[in-house]
Amino acid sequence: VLGEGLKFVKATGEYTFDEDSRTVTWIVDLAKGESQTFYVTAVAEAYGVLSNNVFVGDKIASAVVTVPEIIPAKSVDVENPNFGDTVTYTVVVT
Repeated sequence: VLGEGLKFVKATGEYTFDEDSRTVTWIVDLAKGESQTFYVTAVAEAYGVLSNNVFVGDKIASAVVTVPEIIPAKSVDVENPNFGDTVTYTVVVT
């Protein structure tokens, strides 16, 4: 289940994706001791803490990522330049 702020792009294997529930589903038949790996690709479309959960039977596992907000700041070295003066702008993004 993709959390809010994540946009589904693709997944591996034979799967279905339900946009309303934001759920990727695989039907898998594994024998005891077997394992299979699945991949989901999503794009972060929000800032903050984004989560996604996987449910296998009655078990759950979660993964969380933090997308930092980009905060721009801009300053100028000469606020009242004369005609012909050089003005330097500084841009800082954090």
